[in-house]
Amino acid sequence: MLPEAAGLSFAALKRRFHEVLLELSPAFSDENRKIAERNADVWIEPDDDGRATIGAELNAEEAAEGFEFINTLAVMATSDGRIGAGPSLLEPRAQMIVASPT
Repeated sequence: MLPEAAGLSFAALKRRFHEVLLELSPAFSDENRKIAERNADVWIEPDDDGRATIGAELNAEEAAEGFEFINTLAVMATSDGRIGAGPSLLEPRAQMIVASPT
C-alpha cells in the first residue's frame, strides 16, 4: 500500500486503507459498520456569508433512500406549482429539506 499512497487523494487513500484492512481482517468491516451506525449524525456547518451546509452521516442505503425521497418531493412540488421550477432541481431539493409539513 505504501508505494501507491503518494499518488492517491486522501479519499482514495482512505478507501484503499479500508480495502487492505478488510483483506487482512474481515471482522473489521462488520465492526466498522456497527461503529458507523452508532455514530450516525446530522449537522450544520455555517459559512461566512450567512448561509450554511446541512449534512448527514448515514449508511449508503439510507442516504440514497433519503435523497430519493427529497428528490421526489421536489419533483412533486415543482410539477404542481407549489414552488418555482428552474432549470434543475437543486433549489427545489434544498427547499424540501427545510420544508415544514402542512
